[in-house]
Amino acid sequence: MAFPHSPKHLIQIWSRWVASGNHIYLMMLALLIVWWIVISNLMIIDVWDESTARIFFSTEAIANMSTWELLVGFWLQDLPIDIYRPLGSSLFVIFNRLTDGEFDSVRYGNAVLVALSVFLFSQVLLQNFKVSASRVLIFYSLLLFSSAAIITSTWNANIYDASCLFFLSIATFFYFRESFLWCGIALTLSIFCKESYVLLFPFFLLLAFENKNVNRKTSAILILGIAIVSIGYWWLRLRFIPLGSEADIHGFQLRAYFSSLLSFLGGFPFQFSKFTLSSPHLWVGLLVLVFALASLQNNRSRIAIATTLLLASIVYWGMFGYQGNDIMTADNFVGRLFLIPLTAFLFLLCRDAKATSVIAFSVLSIAGAVITFQDHKTFQQTYLDIYELGIKSNIPILIQFPERPLEDSQHNIFIGDYPAAKLRIDVLRGGLLQIEQ
Repeated sequence: MAFPHSPKHLIQIWSRWVASGNHIYLMMLALLIVWWIVISNLMIIDVWDESTARIFFSTEAIANMSTWELLVGFWLQDLPIDIYRPLGSSLFVIFNRLTDGEFDSVRYGNAVLVALSVFLFSQVLLQNFKVSASRVLIFYSLLLFSSAAIITSTWNANIYDASCLFFLSIATFFYFRESFLWCGIALTLSIFCKESYVLLFPFFLLLAFENKNVNRKTSAILILGIAIVSIGYWWLRLRFIPLGSEADIHGFQLRAYFSSLLSFLGGFPFQFSKFTLSSPHLWVGLLVLVFALASLQNNRSRIAIATTLLLASIVYWGMFGYQGNDIMTADNFVGRLFLIPLTAFLFLLCRDAKATSVIAFSVLSIAGAVITFQDHKTFQQTYLDIYELGIKSNIPILIQFPERPLEDSQHNIFIGDYPAAKLRIDVLRGGLLQIEQ
């Protein structure tokens, strides 16, 4: 056998090897191992909602409750939390109790859900739509190594997004195997993980419309059943958390909608909001998104994605801002909100679009993932330094950072609006700065 004598020859061999489809699962496994190593470098320390959860679950009242009592509390909204996502919360409790509250173990639970979701969607793309092995690998790697997947897998508060996508992937998988009962069960479970389950419905309806093998009556019954369950869920949610109330995460102000919409669309290819209105990143992101959308081969796919983006702008009303170059901000975690619409988009992009648009989108998505990785590492390292400082100190450490207060007696740390504090968090670059008195 002759040895490859040029890079071009190597590329030709690799292309033939991938196109054969015989080694796709080995390549998926290799990519998964690399991804697992990448995210393992982001399992540094609990931050923000994770820290709040650690303190909450360590209180005497909660620690003395059985797992069953906690689960009932989440489903009946008897616990002091301002969200109603009972199945996602239940999975968090189960992971938390099984791992004795280790934050990184819970994060790895998220990672498993995300990895399984990406694999199941890849299976549908490969087996049911007969997409080439090379295109399936592009979808698999782009979604797995996206900013959305990375941040979802490395912050355990994102279990709602991870579990919702997981059950949606199971539903899609079973639908194309005509196991409609299991499909309906998985869809029902996704509803109780997070409200963003609705974002995959235009995509799901498109696939159902294109599938000529499935009886239309069966599809109609499935849709009707999910609609009834959805009404029940929203009735419960509105009963526990009135829409637009102080407990609700949405403000529903018209001005905030258009600002949030522009940030969401411009940041979609990157899955972040690290730009301002005048930043080129925003406008490049918008252009690439429009270019990729236009490159889809049929109007049904374009309508499905456009509807998904519109629904996302409503579901995430007011939740997207302009992060600029800041690191220590809530926008550090915004990538999770892109996870479900990104899955639908990449699926159709890799199935239908021209190679040029796939490449253009891939460049921005990879760039976004690299920046998210770096920022999330800096974010966590900042809190690791803070916790180590508190543990070494004999007196409570006060740190000026009004954006995210934290009273953590376990680490001897008090973060918030403290005029007497001698330290503050550097919002722009991360780390701690001395306050000049």
